Amino acid sequence: MYWDFARRIKKSLGCTGITTFKLGEQWTFYHDLYHVEVACLERIQIGPHQVSGIHGINATAFHDAPLVEEYEAYFDEARVAVHEWFTRPSIFTTLKLIHWLVWFALRGINSFAVLIRHWRSLQRAPQGFQVTAREILLKRLQAQNLDKHRESEGN
Repeated sequence: MYWDFARRIKKSLGCTGITTFKLGEQWTFYHDLYHVEVACLERIQIGPHQVSGIHGINATAFHDAPLVEEYEAYFDEARVAVHEWFTRPSIFTTLKLIHWLVWFALRGINSFAVLIRHWRSLQRAPQGFQVTAREILLKRLQAQNLDKHRESEGN
């Protein structure tokens, strides 16, 4: 009951990350797509790390094999929040951005420098990087599905 209410509030404020969509024959969350979009951009410095959007997260949606995380996953989530605010502005993404700007400040990270670095990475992004991100995520999802199918045949 609470989670359903929270989900409806998020959606009413403009949250798209919790929404699923069909990519090829696979269903996935927009939030996963946003991670891949960020990974298509150049890495930016956030604190002591060069953050890609996916290298702090050990998830099969993003990597073929188990990954030794380069940094804490929070840095990827923070960069995705910045990306969402720039590319899909809403009340929700603004509130989420404020949360992460405070998080940066509490860790001694210059929040405005992070915003400027991400904005510059967007300016230098290749034309159609969002289409490329969809294609990459579709291939990852298809590979996962094929692996699951092979495992089920083996049992």
